[in-house]
Parts: sequence; structure tokens; C-alpha cells
Amino acid sequence: MYNLPKKSKGAVLTAENWNNSVEAIQDALNRSSDFQTMLPSVPAASRWTGGRYAADKGGFSLRSLVKTGETWKAYFNPGRVLEVHAGGARVIVPKMGADKMDAVPFPALEAEAGKKVFLDLVWGDNSHDCITEARISTEETPPGGRSARLTLGEFVSAAQSSGSSADDITYTPFLTGCITYASGSRNEGWRVLAVADAEGKPKAAYLRRGNIYAFGRLVSEGSMKWETAPAKEGDIWLNVKFDGDGNYKSFSLAKARGEVSPLPADGLKDGKKPDSASYAFKLATISTCAEPFPEDGNPASFVNVRQFVLGSVFCDLAKSEAQEEQREDGNEGFRVKAEKDASGNVTSVKVRPGHVYIMGRFCTTALEAGADGWAAHASTSGQVWLVVQFDEWGVFESAWLSSSQPSTATLTPFILSTEAAGIRGQYAFHLADVEADGTVKQYALGAVYCLFDPATFFTPGPAE
Repeated sequence: MYNLPKKSKGAVLTAENWNNSVEAIQDALNRSSDFQTMLPSVPAASRWTGGRYAADKGGFSLRSLVKTGETWKAYFNPGRVLEVHAGGARVIVPKMGADKMDAVPFPALEAEAGKKVFLDLVWGDNSHDCITEARISTEETPPGGRSARLTLGEFVSAAQSSGSSADDITYTPFLTGCITYASGSRNEGWRVLAVADAEGKPKAAYLRRGNIYAFGRLVSEGSMKWETAPAKEGDIWLNVKFDGDGNYKSFSLAKARGEVSPLPADGLKDGKKPDSASYAFKLATISTCAEPFPEDGNPASFVNVRQFVLGSVFCDLAKSEAQEEQREDGNEGFRVKAEKDASGNVTSVKVRPGHVYIMGRFCTTALEAGADGWAAHASTSGQVWLVVQFDEWGVFESAWLSSSQPSTATLTPFILSTEAAGIRGQYAFHLADVEADGTVKQYALGAVYCLFDPATFFTPGPAE
């Protein structure tokens, strides 16, 4: 077992202690034979990390042990799992039994010496590669299927532990704080990491390179190695340069945005062929924030990384003159609306046509609009899905609206593998839910991005 720096209850947590713990975890993760009880039971392409800890307040930490008769009940502070993907992070509150762990009254686990507390993450068959369930239990048998298991801690007898105890049983934590889970390390490129000093101020910043796509092809491959970022505080930018023919030249990292001159769609700029083209992407902003739990002995501040790009970046062609001349009425692509009659009954559900991107390039404007500029949906309530179909070469074939998610038998996003040659690509996007009274809950708005699996179903956007 790889030993982490220990922190007894009530002791001051310093930035150095925390950094040492993070370094120990990362070191253990890089040793395939170590730390097996805390590693997820999925391929090494997946990665988890632990979050910041505040005594008796951090997520997944023990709140209290209560004895009723001969049975011990363990209550935990609510924790959350951030599922990180190319477009941001989904927040998942795990369940304990049938209730979410932040429900009131708080649910509890039966505590018994020798039992471990597990956090199981489960992916459903029709989940768009999202975690569909997270649950905490002391069950020794994993859920099976597409799942990952983390060990949060263990119940031990007072004689086995040097920590505080409640009569004859206590709890040894392994993981606390917010747990971040990123599936598929190839989508974690252009990640920025900051390290704090003893006072909680930025000490250093590092970044990991991701892929650069240009006009539908991979032009620069990412690296799993960490390198020093151009700044330990403030903005971090990625600037990419091409020649006038769209051939990739170089990229650079800087503290400021470089020149932005995208390659024109018609190959001409002001009637002439450009000498070069350039793009700029804001990767992250590093700042110092006030510590929310100073009473626990933490420094007065901590370092916050606001990530704007997580995964690959896509250099696209600029709009053509014809596209620039198209009038915009403020209705974003794939907006869903419900129309009602004089009695307030929903008569139709309509969807605004929007842009489709494939492998980083503009593909088409999907859906055929009527005279009013909107496409009609078959149902007047329920789910609204957009399905996009490509041939085996990635050429757009069609797009249509559906009232349900397509079967996994036909839902086949393109993957980075020669074994996938000859397979037609189909993508699906959950646009909105429409209630019987016409209330619309919109999930996707604007363009949709058909990327390589497993980042297929998430549009690029801020992640923090």
C-alpha cells in the first residue's frame, strides 16, 4: 500500500500537506501495482482525483456515528462527483439506498468494523457515455457492467485506529472532498493545473497539451506530459498559426491573446489569397479566491482554475460572404418552442434549424424550415431529439427530429480507430423536453458538434 501523508482530525490542513497528498495520489496512480483498493475498476484511460478537504465539512467525510441498540449508523456530509468531459462538467450527487445523500433527513449506512465504504459509478447502455447512477454502500460485490468503484473509507474498531472513536467503532477516510471523474484521458488535453504555496497563493502552474484539429483533420497531437504554463496567475492562451493554404505551421502558449485571422471559407480575403491564418483559444484563467472554511485552519485563500477549453481545440473556416449576409433574428439554432391556441392548448412544437459541425468543420444547416423559419416536430409534448446521419466517409446524409433516443444499434459515433472503417456515423442530441402545458426545458442550444467518440455528445464550452 502506498502511504499518503496522514491528517488527524482537528489538525491544521496546510497547502503543503494538500500538495503532498496530491503528489502522492498522482504517484500512486502512475504505479499500476499500488493503491489498488482506491483505483477505479475500469481501464487506465479513465482518471479520478480527490478534491479539497475541510474537517467535518468536506464532501464524503463522516458527520457522525450513532448507536441504536446494537446497530451503528454512519452519517456522511454530502459529496458530489464532477464528471468531466470535453464540454464541461456534470454534477452528480450519489445515492445511499433510495435517497440522494443530500436529502433531508440525511440517509445513513450501517457501520460494522471491517466493512469498507464504496462509491460505485455506473454507466447505462443508453447513457450517451454519461454516468447514470452513483451510489454509496458497504456491499462487497461491485454492480458489474459498465461501472467503476472507488473506496471512500473503512469502518474499524477503536483498537485498530489511532483516530477519534465513538465507543468501539470509528471510521478511517481514504477519499474526501469533491471527486472529479474524467473518462477517456485523450479528452483531457489542454488541462491547466495550479499549485498553491503555504499561504494559499499561486506557486506554479502546469498544463498538458491536447489535440489540435484544423478543417476536419488532426494536425497536432497532444501529450500526456505536464509542462510549465506561461503564467502562474491570470489568463493562459493557445495561439495557432497556418499558412495561406491552411497548412498547419505551429502553436504557442502565451499570457495574452494573439492575432485572430481565420482562413476564409472561399480561400480569399478581400479578394486576395491570404498569406497566413491564425487562431486563438483561451485555455484557462488562474485566480486567487477567499477560503470558505478558514475556521478549519486552512490558509486565507486558495487557487482557483477556471477552465475554458478541456480536450481538443478546433480551427474552423470563417463564414463565407453568403453566410455573413444571412440575417439573424436572435433565435439561436435548435431552439425549441411550443405554440398554443386561444384556449392555451399546445398545438405544435417547433425547432429552429441550426448548424452541424463534424470533426471541427462546418457541415450544414440541419432541418428544413417552413415559411416561418421553423421546423415542425411530430409530437406536442415529450422529448425532442436531433439525429444526424453520416455515411462511412463522414459525408452528411440527413438530419431529423425524434421523440426518443435512437437505439444503440444505430447510434454509432466515429471513433479514432482503423477498425471502424466502413461504419456509418450516427449522432443524437437531446435538444429539449416539452411539458403538456407547453413549458420547454432546453438542453442544447446553438450549433451541435459531432466529434470523435467518447466526446461525441457534448458541445465545447466552459468547464470550471
